[in-house]
Amino acid sequence: MTKVTIHSNNLENIVIGPLDAKWSARGDRTLRYYIDVRHTKLNLHKEVSAPEIFILQSKLDALMAGWDEKYATYQKRQSLLSGQAAADELTIEAGLKLDSLGSILAHTLRVDDKIDWETLKDRSKYDYPKDFPEPKPSSSLAKIPEYVEPKVGFFQLIMGKKTAILAAAQEEHSAAVRAWDEEETRRKKSLAHATDEWEKRRKAFWDAHKAQEDAFRAEQTASHAEVDRLAADVASGDEEAVIEHASLVLERSDYDGLFEKSYLLQYDRPRKLIKLAYDLPSIDVL
Repeated sequence: MTKVTIHSNNLENIVIGPLDAKWSARGDRTLRYYIDVRHTKLNLHKEVSAPEIFILQSKLDALMAGWDEKYATYQKRQSLLSGQAAADELTIEAGLKLDSLGSILAHTLRVDDKIDWETLKDRSKYDYPKDFPEPKPSSSLAKIPEYVEPKVGFFQLIMGKKTAILAAAQEEHSAAVRAWDEEETRRKKSLAHATDEWEKRRKAFWDAHKAQEDAFRAEQTASHAEVDRLAADVASGDEEAVIEHASLVLERSDYDGLFEKSYLLQYDRPRKLIKLAYDLPSIDVL
């Protein structure tokens, strides 16, 4: 998978930059993926990055969910009626935000933000269709012609025409039966051909989905292996892995939507030291 999908209730307000990649010096391995996203109504911007596409997708999903929640709050605030009641509500809201800011550190220290690597593994099942969308061909058997004995009039009877009339009726009926039989033969042949072609399309349909399921599972297995590799690299002190692990922890931190997370991470491997520059907003911005 070499693309990401933006899941948001407000896609018309989301601006997405190109998906970029940082390659190794030899150009044989992708070190990290990057993508810029902006929310035009909330005036928010964030560069999201990850060493693997599926981790990048997970980060984008979390970011979009947070932005959707913020935009819903923004819309509610914009719809408030003007006047003292609206001003009082906004004042109370601002006061609650300030109170929350004062307890962020204590709250963070009480929360275990460590990464459970298993939660990064996609355990979803391939979405198989319930059935082949084309109905099976069918046709109805036409009713076989019935012989109806003709009525012979009195004068026809005394003139000796009964035998000829009955013979003609029987011949007409026989001809109708032969025509019915020929039509029935054509119907059966046409139905058999249509059914055979339908079976071929149905088999191709399910074969294609089986191939897609195999590819889906192979991609899952590969992504699970990448998660395991990332966990092992963190344990061994790999610089990129440690930075990614720290960013995952920071992204999981819950600040109750008070401000957008913006930070820069560096890792000094020889000293086993993480350097973090975190942009905190001013009170005026809040």
